[in-house]
Amino acid sequence: MSQSSIDHPFSVPLEELTQDELDKRFNDLMTRFNAARRMQMDQNILHQIDLLLVSIENERARRNSVADKADGVVLDTDPLPTEKPKFIWDR
Repeated sequence: MSQSSIDHPFSVPLEELTQDELDKRFNDLMTRFNAARRMQMDQNILHQIDLLLVSIENERARRNSVADKADGVVLDTDPLPTEKPKFIWDR
């Protein structure tokens, strides 16, 4: 799959990463971004890290979109009610 036009050119193909790898990469980049900002690094460096973060966020959104379209079912852990709820005034 090809990367979208807004993805960072030096980013690895994010489609090939597992969700855990994607989350780890995002957390590592956020740590680097915050450290670079605290050290008052050049704005161009911050912009490059931000582009990588946006690429990961776009991949997360794409995965969520694909999952929603493919499934169409909302998962719920609560069982469906088998009887009508009873209220105090229904005695």
